[in-house]
Amino acid sequence: MRLKRLFLASSIALVCCNAMAQYDNTEDNIDDLLFLDDVEEEDTVPPRKEYNNQVYVQYSPTRYNFDGLTPHLHFQEMAIGYARNIRIIEDKPFFAEIGGMIKYSLSKGDNAHQNADYNLWTFRIPIAITYKLYIPGTNLAIAPLAGTYFRCGLSAKESLNDSSYSLFDEDRTNATGTKWDRCQLGWMVGVRFHAGRFYLTATYGRDYPDENKLPQVHECGISFGTCF
Repeated sequence: MRLKRLFLASSIALVCCNAMAQYDNTEDNIDDLLFLDDVEEEDTVPPRKEYNNQVYVQYSPTRYNFDGLTPHLHFQEMAIGYARNIRIIEDKPFFAEIGGMIKYSLSKGDNAHQNADYNLWTFRIPIAITYKLYIPGTNLAIAPLAGTYFRCGLSAKESLNDSSYSLFDEDRTNATGTKWDRCQLGWMVGVRFHAGRFYLTATYGRDYPDENKLPQVHECGISFGTCF
């Protein structure tokens, strides 16, 4: 009788040990599967490198207003620029941007401006803040931006009757009816579409309203750039 009880107890103990071993193996297998899932998920997300510099070209159809004087002028403008990205929050894609832009502008006046031709060279310092909203699982991002700019006219020429005059000259009249102010401040808003190191930006900006500053500039811009 004692032998039967001893044999029964040994069998029960052996079954329990086997069950515990199988349970431990199952836990290990589950942990391994979870680890593999984490690795696979990490592998599917591409690295998101943030760059400190950007260069770009811009095209902007622009309107120069002369309120109360002559009709506005439409300019076609091309620019090349550089910006430095400064990270505001260490672990977030939130940046301040400051840079410089050289812009060439061309316009053909109508009868209201005696059919004069206009050629401008402008230097601009844009300052903006932007935040990247990444599309999950990709290196694509949408980045709204807003900021201000300082604009300085380097050269502004009006060509009329085979003669060319500076629009900044206080002692000479021109077909726009006013001397042009050389320096202005303005604001801008826009959105940028990032694809890795390349991006496309659409912006709208204008000078801060000031009846003592002419002309008043309104512009839409499309920029294509690369980061490095």
